[in-house]
Amino acid sequence: MMQAKLIVLALPQRSEEQAVQDILSQMGITVLCATTGHEAVILLEDNDCIGLIADLQLPDMHAWTLIREVREIGLLDRLKVYVFSDEYLVSILPGANLIVRPIAQPQLTRLLSNAFSNSA
Repeated sequence: MMQAKLIVLALPQRSEEQAVQDILSQMGITVLCATTGHEAVILLEDNDCIGLIADLQLPDMHAWTLIREVREIGLLDRLKVYVFSDEYLVSILPGANLIVRPIAQPQLTRLLSNAFSNSA
């Protein structure tokens, strides 16, 4: 039996979360939604995920902290990480790809398809 592809999604904006979830679902990817960075880390620890998509600023932590925690538990090397931000960042988040808002639906679909369509 083929194992489902899983991605943890931590986006506080409900409409954005739903748009990303719809795109990933159409690709056959199961989405695990987190409301906080801490919850995202727990989901990543408890599941065999291929990716993490999060907001730059979650209710309980910044993406820097989230990525550092994921690295500390040894999961960063096997995940594709995307971070939504309202602006370009001067310094790049290590191990993460930046998605700058606003992003058009077709562009987001193409980006996520390129990132996750061939993931193990």
